[in-house]
Amino acid sequence: MKTASKTQTNKLSVLKEYASEEQYRILFQNVPFGIGLADINGNLIEFNDAMLKPGGYTREDIEAIGNVAALYYESSQREEALKIFRQQGYLSQYPVQFRRKDGTPYDALLSLSFVEIGGKTYVQALTEDVTEKKLAEEALHQAEEKYRVMVEQSPLVMYMDQIDELATSFYISPQVEKMLGYTPTEVLSDPKLWHRLIFPEDHKRAMDAVHKTVETGKAVEEYRMTHRDGRVIWIRDTSVLICDKEGKPQFVQGFMEDVTERKLAEERVKLNESRFRAMIENGLDFISLLDAQGNLLWESPSASNLLGYHYQEFVGRNIFELMHPDDMEWTKNQFTEVAKQAGNRQSGIFRLHHADGTWHWVEAIATNMLGEPSINAIVINYHDVTERKLHELELEAESMLAQALSETLELQPLLERLLEAARHAIPLADKGSILLVEPNGKLRIRALSGYSDSRLQGFVFASDTGYAAQAAHEQKPLIFTQVRENEKLRYEGEIEDAKNIHSAIAAPLMIQDRVIGVIALDSTEHDTFNETHLRLLVKFATSVALVLERTSLYEEAQRRLQELQALYESGLTLSNLFEPREIGKAIVKILKQHMNWNYAVVRIRKGDTDALEVIGYGGMNLPEVEEQAEIERMNRLINKVGQGLTGWVTQHGVPVHSENLPADSRYIETNQGVLSGIYVPIISGENILGAIGVESESENAFDEHAKRFLSTLAAQVASTIETARLFSDMKKRLNELSVLHQSSQSLLVTGFDPDMTYASVHEAVKNVMPCDAFVIVVEDDAGGDYHAVYRYDKGERYPNARIPRGQGLSGQVISEGKTLLVADYHNDENVQAIHFGKVEHVRSILAIPLMRGGKTFGMISTQSYGADMFNESHRVVLETIAAQFASSIENARLFEATIQQLKRLTVLRDMDRVIASSFDLRIVFNLLLNHTLEQLKVDAACILLFNPNTYNLEYFDGRGFRSKQITNTKLRLGESLAGKAAMERKFVAISDLSSQDEPTSKVLSDEDFKSYYAYPLITKGELKGVLELFHRSTLNVSQDWINFFETLAGQAAIAIDNVNLFENLERSNFELTLAYDKTIEGWSKALDLRDRETEGHTRRVTDLTLKLAQYLGLTRTEIINLRRGALLHDIGKIGIPDHILLKPGKLTDDEWVIMRQHPQYAYDMLASVEYLRPALEIPYCHHEKWDGTGYPRGLKGEEIPISARIFAVGDVWDALTSHRPYRLAWSKEQALEFIKSQSGIHFDPKIVEAFLKVIE
Repeated sequence: MKTASKTQTNKLSVLKEYASEEQYRILFQNVPFGIGLADINGNLIEFNDAMLKPGGYTREDIEAIGNVAALYYESSQREEALKIFRQQGYLSQYPVQFRRKDGTPYDALLSLSFVEIGGKTYVQALTEDVTEKKLAEEALHQAEEKYRVMVEQSPLVMYMDQIDELATSFYISPQVEKMLGYTPTEVLSDPKLWHRLIFPEDHKRAMDAVHKTVETGKAVEEYRMTHRDGRVIWIRDTSVLICDKEGKPQFVQGFMEDVTERKLAEERVKLNESRFRAMIENGLDFISLLDAQGNLLWESPSASNLLGYHYQEFVGRNIFELMHPDDMEWTKNQFTEVAKQAGNRQSGIFRLHHADGTWHWVEAIATNMLGEPSINAIVINYHDVTERKLHELELEAESMLAQALSETLELQPLLERLLEAARHAIPLADKGSILLVEPNGKLRIRALSGYSDSRLQGFVFASDTGYAAQAAHEQKPLIFTQVRENEKLRYEGEIEDAKNIHSAIAAPLMIQDRVIGVIALDSTEHDTFNETHLRLLVKFATSVALVLERTSLYEEAQRRLQELQALYESGLTLSNLFEPREIGKAIVKILKQHMNWNYAVVRIRKGDTDALEVIGYGGMNLPEVEEQAEIERMNRLINKVGQGLTGWVTQHGVPVHSENLPADSRYIETNQGVLSGIYVPIISGENILGAIGVESESENAFDEHAKRFLSTLAAQVASTIETARLFSDMKKRLNELSVLHQSSQSLLVTGFDPDMTYASVHEAVKNVMPCDAFVIVVEDDAGGDYHAVYRYDKGERYPNARIPRGQGLSGQVISEGKTLLVADYHNDENVQAIHFGKVEHVRSILAIPLMRGGKTFGMISTQSYGADMFNESHRVVLETIAAQFASSIENARLFEATIQQLKRLTVLRDMDRVIASSFDLRIVFNLLLNHTLEQLKVDAACILLFNPNTYNLEYFDGRGFRSKQITNTKLRLGESLAGKAAMERKFVAISDLSSQDEPTSKVLSDEDFKSYYAYPLITKGELKGVLELFHRSTLNVSQDWINFFETLAGQAAIAIDNVNLFENLERSNFELTLAYDKTIEGWSKALDLRDRETEGHTRRVTDLTLKLAQYLGLTRTEIINLRRGALLHDIGKIGIPDHILLKPGKLTDDEWVIMRQHPQYAYDMLASVEYLRPALEIPYCHHEKWDGTGYPRGLKGEEIPISARIFAVGDVWDALTSHRPYRLAWSKEQALEFIKSQSGIHFDPKIVEAFLKVIE
């Protein structure tokens, strides 16, 4: 009892250090882990129920045991634990095994510490049953092992082996020297070295792994190798088989990792992990008392170690003020469940805010002890699991990384997944990016995570701007706590996503001390990251760098294969082409298939000159129909070596890679919006043939790979162009020979036709050399001016022209008798050409004199719109053609002159015929004006006639005028140019009206006439008018031309005189005819006066007969003669005696015989009058009948003249419908019935039918 009393006293003295006896008892019994107190010899003084529960002991069992030594499963564990305790003065969460009551062991964590109570030293023990935790850790270990293969694929030493017997390496990364002590060069130079380094007992296993990789596509093996210094190391070798797109094996790629430390220390690592875990869980555990609302009532002193707060600033706060927002909802729900009922218990993991601003993960168990009066609180037991949680995230991130590596080798998706893994391992990062170094030193964003603005993808930062650039520059990882406070770090652009970053961590991506990029994680909060995060990011940076190296090598191999394939295909394509434009078009097509650009151009030299021409041009979105127009535009902008970047590259023979074209002084803008470009020379031997250029509207659009591909293609193109030029030269020579042969043969076809001869020369020239414009000039026969007999420019033929002797290009060539070659007319002041056609386009000129018998008589000239287009070869060919055609051209010219003379003689003959056969001036002058325009080659001509009454020259007829203003012309003699020609009676010639001092008429200026010629029309000394000629360009005429003009004017004067004579004669004839007609009418009236009974009959019958004749369509002449005959139809009655003619009664038979003689009397009277002979038909035959019973000759049917048949109907009609002394007039109806009844008897049926229509 004494001992027990003393023990109890010691207990109380210990507990007074913490709380009242009652409070301690409750707390002591309800904490979830065992608490015990022993003296320094191990005798137990006090312990709670939690210490009894794992072993199945009762309090009595423990008191009976007495000393803690009996509770250990193995005494050696106790001795080891006490040894550490004595050395350190404390023991924290040391893993041990205690003995259960049934003798079996269980796992626990033991923490020991010295405490002073009443001046005596005791040992305080804390125990935690970790059996379930060990099972959980074992499950976690198994899960970790499942992903270990993928994690271990993270490359340390990378290699690429050929698929052969020795598995010969053709690449191995530099890390091999660190691993084995041998450099990559030593390994690669000795294919058997690797086999010698493999531990002999492991060699077969290692080679089996190689064979397995080739057979199955993948193998993982661990084996030993000998280091250069003699050490044996363990290697973990992971290899995969790389195939092309068709599945054909290419090579073996593998990664090796030094796992010596792991092999040697696996057990030690496990033990250390257990100890570390025990120390963390014991040393950092703390207890909190909370009320039902979560307010802190009490906190154990160790809380300050966990969260960094002092006890005083901790108590009184609400626990949820320290809770991470993402964990708040779940934790509150759990707390609410605990608070509902006493004894409720919940556990969980969440984050609490540390005093330094970071977040710590804690694992907690909450127990509702609100029902305990002495406690009246919810008891929370915590311990810090931040390291474990971060380790779990790190393992998950590494697993994500390993999985990404096993699924793809493409750079972009790999970078994106690596970045996601980094953010997963460091969840405080809101955003992240991976930036790679460009050839120019700038950083380009290649992968993004957490950013929503797509403009950031591919964004380029200057090498001295931003926190990523600073990390790259200093080549070390950095923490940035206040990004927005530093102007060198913060982003000031338009992208809000980037402007909201306040803190960041960045680590450079390094390969052999070379920075290839940066990985950065960003936060929108201040002071988000710490050194732990930075260390973790560095690990990822190492992995990313290794992945980049491996992927870059893989992509490089793939790219080279693609380039070789592309170059092979392009070689096949180009080898079949011989025309520069076809080659250029093919190059642009190849570039479209294998490069990304906006514009591409291929320029080559023109022969041996400095002139450049575009043979290929394209835009990614440019339709083919617009390419030719674009090529012409490009040729205008850059056409000489040295101009623009393609010209500069052609001049210097070195490539140019520009990322800022607008700032390059050598650049000439040919396409708007272009920012970057590559230009490479096309070189064959020592000759620079031209250049290829590709341009982009994006910055930094091209890399060194693009430059290499373009340079290789250019070399291939150089060979093709050289071959094409050789082929072209050979073809050209053959073509020249063929053209010369054909041209000689064409002489046999063209004969003496000048136009055909000139056209043959033109055709021959344009088939062998540039020929945008072409001219043939010959001398005048009399040695006067030159004649441009053939002029061609811009696809059209121009009219022949007269050139003043000695002037212009022809004057120089003909007078000197020498060939003239002008490289650039725009820059040659010694050549003064006479312009025609599209003169502004002509640049190059080649002119050859035409010679016959040692005398120059003309010139041939071919011209081009481009500069430097003709060479010595062209000169020789053109001189050959000129010599070959000189005789033909001269003969043709003479033949043409002869033909011209014959045409003019033919015109004069035609004019003579018209003048002799027609007295209509309109007809005569129409022919004359047409011949004048055609033969004299003028634009317009008109005839002014002289009016002797007004003394004016008045317009009569004209041709070729645009308006009718000329028709109003009335000029006095001596007025204007025509009046001057008439007054002075001489030829007026003005070849250039603009040179006249006197003002010209409005007609001349409005019609835009430039030349004027006039000749007075004079015959028999009398002025008849003026013949005027007009031309809308300067017209220089020959003497032959003037002579023919004079002849035509004489013909016009003769025609006017003949017409005047004819008009006078016609006027006299008209007057005579009028007199005849008046006489006839007088005879008719005289007859009416003799026979009063038939008075008016002649007039009525004549009118009716004329109507009927017009209805029947008789001609004008027939109607005139019919009228005269109608008026004289009874002229024969003059020979009938009055007693018979005027007898009021019926005539006897004898009297009728006499009466029927009057048609014959009429014939006898009029037949001798020539003028009236055409009118005899009616007086002689109007009593003949259709059936032949008439008189005087008994004619029948159509034997009767039609005029008489017409008159007969009208004569009978008037007789029936008129009163007679012996009867009354018939009615119209009676008369019509009679006429109808006599149809076919007395009258012509057709005439009757027409009469009925007329009379009705």
